[in-house]
Amino acid sequence: LKMLLPHGVPTLEAMATKNFTRPDNVFLSDSLMDRCAKCTTAPGQRPPKTDHIPIIWDIELSLKRKEYRPRLAWALVDWEEYREKLEKRLEPHPYPEEIENIEEFQEVLTTLQKAIQETTDECVQRHKIVPYTKRWWNKDLNEKRKLARQLGKKSYHCRLNGRDPIHEEYRRARNDYTNSIKRAKKECWTRWLETVNDLTMWQTSSFISSPSTD
Repeated sequence: LKMLLPHGVPTLEAMATKNFTRPDNVFLSDSLMDRCAKCTTAPGQRPPKTDHIPIIWDIELSLKRKEYRPRLAWALVDWEEYREKLEKRLEPHPYPEEIENIEEFQEVLTTLQKAIQETTDECVQRHKIVPYTKRWWNKDLNEKRKLARQLGKKSYHCRLNGRDPIHEEYRRARNDYTNSIKRAKKECWTRWLETVNDLTMWQTSSFISSPSTD
C-alpha cells in the first residue's frame, strides 16, 4: 500500500487548540496507483461542528456501459387482439395439408415466424426494467393503483368535509389495492416454488421461513 495524501497535508483541526494534525490518510495498492487522478483535502468544505477536514479523492475508472434492451411485456398482452391480428396476417398464406419437402417446410416456417414477429411488434409493449420492478406485478394491480390514486386526490380535496362519502370509497379502494398486492405476491411465489424442481427440502424451507428481502 502507498500513501496518497502528500506529506504534511493536515486532515484535522483541533476544536480547542486550533492545532492542525494528520490522523487521517488514504492508502492505495500499487496496482491502482495509476488510476488515482487527485487526492487532496478541501478545508473550505468542512461541515460545521466537525474537526476533520474532508478528503477529496478522484479515481479514474473506465467502465463499459451495458447496452439496454427493452423487455417485452408479455403479461400486459391482450391475447384476443393478438390472436385476431395474427390470423389476419396468416389468411393470405394458407398452409398445405401436407408438407412434401424441406423447401416447402422452410417456406411455411418463414411465413409463420414473420407473422408472429410482426404481430408481436404491434401488440406487445416494450418497457424499461427499473430497480423496483416486481415479478408479481400484473395488469390488475395497475388498474387498482390508478383507481386508488384517483380517489385519493378526490378525498384530499374534500378533506374539510369529513362526512363526504368519497372518504369511505377511497378507504375501500386503498384496502382492496393493498390486499390485491398481498395476494399477487403469495400467488407468484407459490407458483415459483412449485415449479422449482432442483431445490431440496431444506432450501425450500429456507426460502419460506426467511424474512422478506428485495
